Amino acid sequence: MAGQEQNSTVQTDKLAVQTDKLAVQTDKLAVQTDKLAVQTDKLAVQMDKLAVQMDKPAVQRAVVIIPTYNEKDTIAEIVAAARAEQANLEGIDLHVLVSDSHSVDGTIEIVEQMGLTDPNVHLLDVMERGIGLGLYRGFVHAVEILNADILIEMDADFQHNPEDIPTLLSKIQEGYDLVVGSRFLAGSHNRMPFHRRVLSVGANQVIRIMLGLKGVTEVTTSYRAMTKEAFLRVPPESVPWQERSFIPVPVFLVRLLEYGANAAEVPITMHPRVRGYSKMVYWEYIRDIMLFSLRSRFGAKK
Repeated sequence: MAGQEQNSTVQTDKLAVQTDKLAVQTDKLAVQTDKLAVQTDKLAVQMDKLAVQMDKPAVQRAVVIIPTYNEKDTIAEIVAAARAEQANLEGIDLHVLVSDSHSVDGTIEIVEQMGLTDPNVHLLDVMERGIGLGLYRGFVHAVEILNADILIEMDADFQHNPEDIPTLLSKIQEGYDLVVGSRFLAGSHNRMPFHRRVLSVGANQVIRIMLGLKGVTEVTTSYRAMTKEAFLRVPPESVPWQERSFIPVPVFLVRLLEYGANAAEVPITMHPRVRGYSKMVYWEYIRDIMLFSLRSRFGAKK
């Protein structure tokens, strides 16, 4: 009997030890469960933050490219007016790039000073004359250096109204990859001198008829917005960017359409230049419009 009692006591002690070990394991498991609960709570917080970020609309960077040569009389005002439109934009980070053909009148220095106080104002010294090179190198700089999603062409002389920028961009946000500011739509206002209006109407009609363009009323103005993808689809060699006349402006639009741009037009207000002087040589422009139209009509893209 004594032996049996002793064995029973030993078994009881062993069971107590096992029970204690099980209690310790249970406590450890409870600690691990608490830690897992904490990690789960942290993950839930991170997921909530991510959901908030995903709900926010993606911000696109739009760069207004302004080609210039000796525009000191208007450059500070036009850059400031363009930048002021940031207040009227949602989901857009608006920048201005002055693409200058090595002005000698102080234009470069004015833009440099503006850039010191506004990081969204940029200067590119193209070093060569011509609106075509100014535009093309400005586009490339905006895409490759400034990481632009959207490109906007605009003149420096206030013939284009910066207040139209939100209208151009709204169409891009709707899904178009090319938006043309037109002087020939209902709601537009063309306040240019009579001879300029005659030139504009004639040049537009010649190109549209000779090339059979449909869906656009405006070919010759340089107030446009486009996605970087639309710009990159156009082979650089298909546009005479190096020409000193204004012919690159209409040719570029024709090429954008030829290479599949989904285009829309919006009415704009066109003002006469109030200061400075126009760089356009009218007879050269008329000649180049006629030559381009004839070459395109008969199959020579040049």
